[in-house]
Amino acid sequence: MPDPYEAAAARIEAARRARAAGSPAPLADPLHDAGSPRKRPPVKMLAAVLVAIVVVGLLRGSQRISAPPLPTSCTKAAVAVAPTTSRRGGLVAWSATGPDHTLVVLTVGVTGFTTDAAGHLVPQPTALPGTSPVPELDVGTRLLHCRGSGTFRVLLPVGHYPVILYAVTGTGTSLRSTRVARTELAVTP
Repeated sequence: MPDPYEAAAARIEAARRARAAGSPAPLADPLHDAGSPRKRPPVKMLAAVLVAIVVVGLLRGSQRISAPPLPTSCTKAAVAVAPTTSRRGGLVAWSATGPDHTLVVLTVGVTGFTTDAAGHLVPQPTALPGTSPVPELDVGTRLLHCRGSGTFRVLLPVGHYPVILYAVTGTGTSLRSTRVARTELAVTP
């Protein structure tokens, strides 16, 4: 096998002679250079990259969940979650339906709301013996075309929790909440 440095020197010398003689210099072909062997990427490296892409795709795909099916109703409110049993830290999708343009708040581990001195709604967490769970709630969704949906990550301790949909009415400091639909969610370790 020829030395690559000698091959490069020979190409440079040939180009210099061609320019001196008045003919155009030969174009170098880096893919098929006779002076150096053609290098191929290692097969193991390509296989590892392909496996990594497939694994990342599967992991991302498993975290994307679609909203559970729920028939649309512009007269009667309803809520659904999927899955109905989730591990702590798992992702849960929800769907809600009800009157168009209603502002709704989805809560998990909340039994209701009270109003503080400033007129703001304050969630009341579900009481569990020996624990004080942090309630989970959606910041609020306006139902468009009588539908709304979203996802949340379960952070509550192991147990069974009500998933309650509240309709929020009023403005400013005179907000009121009304329980309009309910389902259940089980949290496992």
